[in-house]
Amino acid sequence: MAHKKLTKKLTLGFSLALLVFGVAALGVWFQQAGAPDVAAAQSRESAQQASILSDGLVSWDEHEAAIASTAECLTEAGVRVEIHPADGRKASSIGFAVGSLAEGDVAQGELADCKATYLDRVQAAWVQQQLAERDDPQAFLDAYLESCIESRGERVPDAPEGEIRSVFGRVWGTEPAPALADAFAACAYQFKVDNGG
Repeated sequence: MAHKKLTKKLTLGFSLALLVFGVAALGVWFQQAGAPDVAAAQSRESAQQASILSDGLVSWDEHEAAIASTAECLTEAGVRVEIHPADGRKASSIGFAVGSLAEGDVAQGELADCKATYLDRVQAAWVQQQLAERDDPQAFLDAYLESCIESRGERVPDAPEGEIRSVFGRVWGTEPAPALADAFAACAYQFKVDNGG
């Protein structure tokens, strides 16, 4: 009888230790997976992106050129690129067409590499520059998120007619597609990083 109690205690103790270790390992994995490798991204940065940022200002044409270079990079990598042209004050955005989930994974990887090389820092500076003139923090956040999400190949749904909704409300107002949800999460994280949060 005492042997059974000792075995139960050891089994329970071992199970709890495994659970604690598993939760800790999962936390470390999530932290590493979600954190961008800033040093690696800066080492891939193109001379064009560095030149655009050198004077501290990003013009409309420079931002559009960075988007075009990113699209060209994707095309050279074999991705079928879809460019959504600028509309009013809304910059051009990039999407891509794939035939399978595997192609989608490859295209997402190529998009991340091309953006790190030609667009990421220019886009962050562009959004901050455009919104620095505004006094509305929600407008700042919405413009940042929408631009970032669209640069990842996803579109933010329009608000229902007659309603004004934040990007958060438009994305999560209904159950978003997994790719849109992932893009939102990555952009919200990047917003926090870019704005010292």
